[in-house]
Amino acid sequence: MRKPPERSGSTNKKPAPSKVISLPERRAAKQSKAAKQAAAPRQPRRPGKLQAERGRVRQPRGSSTKAEGLTREQLREARGTIRRFTSASRGRRAVVITLASSFAVLILLVIATLTTPLLAVQQLRVTGLKSITEKQINTALRDQIGVPLALINQQRIVDELSGFTRIESVSLVAELPHTLHVAITERSPIAIVVVSGVAYLYDPAGIRLDVAHSSDMYPVISSSGEPSASASYKEAIAVLLALPQNLLAKVSSVNATSTDNVTLTLRGYSGQQIIWGDSSQGILKSRVLSALMANQKPTDRVTYDVSSPLAPVVRHR
Repeated sequence: MRKPPERSGSTNKKPAPSKVISLPERRAAKQSKAAKQAAAPRQPRRPGKLQAERGRVRQPRGSSTKAEGLTREQLREARGTIRRFTSASRGRRAVVITLASSFAVLILLVIATLTTPLLAVQQLRVTGLKSITEKQINTALRDQIGVPLALINQQRIVDELSGFTRIESVSLVAELPHTLHVAITERSPIAIVVVSGVAYLYDPAGIRLDVAHSSDMYPVISSSGEPSASASYKEAIAVLLALPQNLLAKVSSVNATSTDNVTLTLRGYSGQQIIWGDSSQGILKSRVLSALMANQKPTDRVTYDVSSPLAPVVRHR
């Protein structure tokens, strides 16, 4: 049989068999390669390459800048949380330190005030005096000089001034650094009462103030009993306080021997009288009396009866 002709460019050629390397040959090749590497000179590394390699952050495959951004955001939130907690702690610590410092300063100030003459009384300033002299008050309170202002005892000062019957009340004001202001309210006399043949000045409460003089233009009250405990004296005072202000200075005497029949006598040659009755309806009686007196002359010898203010009477004498 004839063989078919061979086609040009045919691909039916069999590949050449690969060379088989035995195990001893592989070992020998490895040893020769290692010897060549050991004999070859090492090349110097570039400066900064090691640091760059060490500082390089290895990222896993498939990582992206988005994952890196989330990590930074988480770090930022963690740092913010730490700052909030630490700032609150610092704030509490600052408050505690401030309170402790203020308390310490207060304690030191109190100690300095009580134990040193830093805020001691060196001067007295007295106000409200009318009949009492400032020298008398300074003499009575001379033991208060040198006392710390914080240790001033008001009751003790009141007791020291109790000998002055003219004094009604006392108030104290500390004026830093070394002045004690003593504000005094004096009793005002309103009438004269004759006791055992001696005329004395009395205030509305029935307190004896001083001996009356001829120049004192106060009404003389005739009442029963001691003025401080007399009901007739209180009735007379109530009538005087109900009179118009311009008429009070014209009253010469008040007869109040009974509580329901108070009679007043005015100054002047005519000696006009006012029958007031008791102290009830004082405002109405005062208005009616002013209207009656407006129609009479000061020289008329008359008596005004306003004991019944709705039916007043004017009697000529």
